[in-house]
Amino acid sequence: MIVIHDNMLVLAIDYHDAADKLRLVITRCIQRNLYLKLSKSSFGITSVQFFGYLCSGKSFRLTDDRINQVTNIPFPTDVKSMQRFLGAAIYFKPFIYNFSNKTVLLTEMTHKSFNWDRSTWLVDYEHSFNKFKEDIINSFHLYYPDNSLDWFLYTDASDKAVGGVLIQRTHDNQQQIIAFVSKKLSKAAINWSTFEKEAYGMFYAVQQLQNFLMGKYFVLFTDHRNLVWIEASIIPKIIRIRLFLQSFDFKILHIAGNENIFADWLSRMDVTPGNNVTSTVVSDNLQLLYNIASNENNGDSDNVEMMLKSVHNARMGHHGLKRTWLLLNDTYPGHKIPQRTISEFISSCPQCQKYRLHMNDSLPAPTRVISGEHRHLCEYDLLYITQ
Repeated sequence: MIVIHDNMLVLAIDYHDAADKLRLVITRCIQRNLYLKLSKSSFGITSVQFFGYLCSGKSFRLTDDRINQVTNIPFPTDVKSMQRFLGAAIYFKPFIYNFSNKTVLLTEMTHKSFNWDRSTWLVDYEHSFNKFKEDIINSFHLYYPDNSLDWFLYTDASDKAVGGVLIQRTHDNQQQIIAFVSKKLSKAAINWSTFEKEAYGMFYAVQQLQNFLMGKYFVLFTDHRNLVWIEASIIPKIIRIRLFLQSFDFKILHIAGNENIFADWLSRMDVTPGNNVTSTVVSDNLQLLYNIASNENNGDSDNVEMMLKSVHNARMGHHGLKRTWLLLNDTYPGHKIPQRTISEFISSCPQCQKYRLHMNDSLPAPTRVISGEHRHLCEYDLLYITQ
């Protein structure tokens, strides 16, 4: 239940849940001598506009009226008008991925030293303005968190900003966005190394979303592979970040850039009719990562077989035990697959049996006794050197 001044919004899962909560609300109003005006009340509706937000049973977003109010603003011509535009657009920050990074150029235009003479511009600020308005039009639905689902936190860092997105995966393999976070880097932070920026992106995302993440197991995806071994770093800044992250129950996994669907969201999302983007379908490779992440001990035989097949095939090569194990470490850090399982998989590989393992049986067995003519074959166990 959300209460703002004299407005009350009661959310429910279904009609039975709504009826039970309505009885409870009315009972509390009677006890507190509150009067509810029937003409201003609605019951059993699937969506409602509430203070500029369109709330439904599972998600919420900004209304089309607020979207149109911001997108109808023309390109600013001075600092004050740009400040007013960014002030109106700040309401969309929770609904736009990497909001801070997309508004870096627009924020530069609010500085007093900015020259509004177009002939002096080195970048196209108007194009950045129009592109950001497109992001506002395609702002996202945010879903209410469901603790029974698997949660995944994507983090990323650019040269000037950091960002993250918390999603939950439904039982039908849909990705639902819970929250977006982003922040523009300070002048000092811009000079940090890539490793430090990516680590700070992890810290900032977890710190901003700690009210969701505290006590809930989640998987943190990063496209910077070195962060998988963050505990080995001796950089003081990274040590402080690691100490903060130790308060949470999570696992770090590396995700390739081409699998990070949030890096270029609008080109990969499943857009529904209308102005808003909702959820995505999980790709095959990302599905494998999700399966690995969801099973902390990686005890699922199907997942283990899929991992082994992805590094031991005609394209990657039918290598032996050591090379296959090294490829697993490189592709799936912390996979926890024992070498005995890898050896059994290689022994059962049809290609290895046909072209490599048959060499063990192709050599003729040595003769263990002296037979035939004199000095045809001789064996010895030990050779002693005597004077």
